[in-house]
Amino acid sequence: MPHSNLDPTFARTYSAIVEHVKQRYRELGVDHSVPVFDPPDVAQWSVLGVPRDRLVAVAGDEQFVQACYTRLVNRLGAPREVRAAAARLAADSITRDELIDEFMSSEEYARLATTVTLT
Repeated sequence: MPHSNLDPTFARTYSAIVEHVKQRYRELGVDHSVPVFDPPDVAQWSVLGVPRDRLVAVAGDEQFVQACYTRLVNRLGAPREVRAAAARLAADSITRDELIDEFMSSEEYARLATTVTLT
């Protein structure tokens, strides 16, 4: 369920930057899977905070979970953390909004709450 209000200019620019960075990593022999780049519909809002509806609308459960980690607790989720949360979503045992609420009620989020914005 990708969000339809992604600014096309931002999307083109962001995609070009991501490809440039990946190319430089390949040239330097660096693992180009790191850093993990946010989906464009999340990255678009990273400077001013992430509107909740945009975060909820990130396509793909694993991508959504990783976006929650990067935006709400300022780190990459470990693969097992991401898979576990995505499995909960896939099993309909939790909604995306409920998962966001879990992140926002965590101690990890509380330590960062002055620097993380979700509008």
